[in-house]
Amino acid sequence: MYISGEIEMENALPNMTVFCDYTLLGPEYSIREDENGEKRIIDLEAPVIAMIKVVSSETLDVIKDAYSPNLNMELEKESFPLVSLLGQNTSEAIVKDNIYLEPQDPFPVQILGVIGRVAITDKKIFENKLILEGIIKGDIIYKTNDENNSVNLISGDIPFASSLEIPGLKIDMLTRVRVNLESIESDIEANTLALKAVISINVRYYYRCSKDLLGSVKCSDEPLTNKKSSITIYMVQPGDS
Repeated sequence: MYISGEIEMENALPNMTVFCDYTLLGPEYSIREDENGEKRIIDLEAPVIAMIKVVSSETLDVIKDAYSPNLNMELEKESFPLVSLLGQNTSEAIVKDNIYLEPQDPFPVQILGVIGRVAITDKKIFENKLILEGIIKGDIIYKTNDENNSVNLISGDIPFASSLEIPGLKIDMLTRVRVNLESIESDIEANTLALKAVISINVRYYYRCSKDLLGSVKCSDEPLTNKKSSITIYMVQPGDS
């Protein structure tokens, strides 16, 4: 089931970077009859929460220093910690493995459905590289050759590791990783169930820094000292030659 939609966002421009995170809430379903009176139609309704953020890069003019030849000024500078987005990287990975049946499990003859969930278990940051480790939890429903137990469910965890080349990534940077399960399928191979999944990986990486900026300026009424500064700034006035 595919979804699409449009969201009105004030001040959003085509050259901005868009970040989208989706959360699928628990679906509700009902079974109804088709035109022949048989219950063969399943109606599904699943709310989707979309968290959408647009980001732009801007240049800000800030005051870093101040000076006056006519006033005594006390400058107070403050250090502002910043977390800036450096970029993002998206890739796909194919995960394959086999789930082995236990001796008490009935033999499969047909795959009826597969449900999967993906989770990240470890994240390692290197110079220009990010290594992810995780698992895919797969639930496989299959038809058996047992007349008394015609349908069976078997579950298994499939580990995976993925390496992403990210130019500019440093060890001390912050990263945010989101992994989605794009597709999952299963086949019967001998006495095992082969599982194949396609996952998409989205990585955003940030760097931390601090900037010393002018926080406030206080002027005093004390007379100016005779000591001249090493640099004197003079604003040209009308009538000057």
